[in-house]
Amino acid sequence: MSHTQTEDVHLTMPLGELFGHMAPETLAHLEKITVLQRFAAKSVLFREGRPSTGVFLVRSGRVKLSLHCSHGKSLVVQFAGPGEPLGLGATISARPYEVTAEATAPCEVAFLPRRQFLQFLADHPTVSLDLVKLLCQDVDGAYDRVRSLRQR
Repeated sequence: MSHTQTEDVHLTMPLGELFGHMAPETLAHLEKITVLQRFAAKSVLFREGRPSTGVFLVRSGRVKLSLHCSHGKSLVVQFAGPGEPLGLGATISARPYEVTAEATAPCEVAFLPRRQFLQFLADHPTVSLDLVKLLCQDVDGAYDRVRSLRQR
């Protein structure tokens, strides 16, 4: 993994549906647990099947999410851009990452370490509810993609 870290983080970026409407004091709490990371193109942020270490919130650049297939190839399932969280389900459920995340160009992410992020959610239950809604949207989107495959 080729990346650099800095500690001074101000989340003045597209935060997407996940954190875009938080109160200033809640956002300040989130900033305290955030580690800014920069990745070079083709760097792997995390690998499918590895234990979740936290959530990666894309600040800039683009990240390819792929699954390893049984025949040795990878299947690209999505591209993520600014404001999109990666590894959210795995982090919350304490399961391994479901996909491999690889930078397709230089990118910057706000990394939220698992233990601190879970404590943040416990301290801010309204954010937890927003996450449930977001995860439900992800599931609905997956169902829609399966339906579209069925129609081919």
